[in-house]
Amino acid sequence: MTLVADALQTDLAKVLEISDDRQTALVRAGVGWAPGVVGQKRLSLDDKSSETFAIASGTPMVTPDIATETRFVFADFMLEHGVVALVNVPIYLPGGEAYGVLEVDATKARDFPHGDVQFLRTYACTLGPVIDRLNQINKLARSNERFRLVVENAKDFAILTISSPTGSQGLRRSLVGASMR
Repeated sequence: MTLVADALQTDLAKVLEISDDRQTALVRAGVGWAPGVVGQKRLSLDDKSSETFAIASGTPMVTPDIATETRFVFADFMLEHGVVALVNVPIYLPGGEAYGVLEVDATKARDFPHGDVQFLRTYACTLGPVIDRLNQINKLARSNERFRLVVENAKDFAILTISSPTGSQGLRRSLVGASMR
């Protein structure tokens, strides 16, 4: 996030992750925010949110001065940090599923030129596959841990996996007790 904030000469930047219920977005990563924001604050993803607009339209949303912006409502924690201008760029995972938003916030009114917005779009296009890969790695690690625990605690059991001879029934799994006493 520091790279993004430095490149656009702003003090604040963040990545918002859409929640499973798609009603809010968590500040997943960020730079310049006070303690208690990153990993804890959520923004509402209702129709008065510039973040929702960016995600729904699939295009960047630039707000040069929130004092003159009438379409959107901004989160209290952003106003408390002195956010005056911002640009939101949607982040998509491979396959087109929306992950969230890359957002850069400025404490002074300013326009974000086309080159800045294109930089953010490129960065967001890079983030999507990286986030997807990290999610896959984490999911595999959790699966491996569950399997390790099952194997460690299955001292008197055998786990059999048998495929159907016709292949039509897929895989059957059986847990067979093995009294070894």
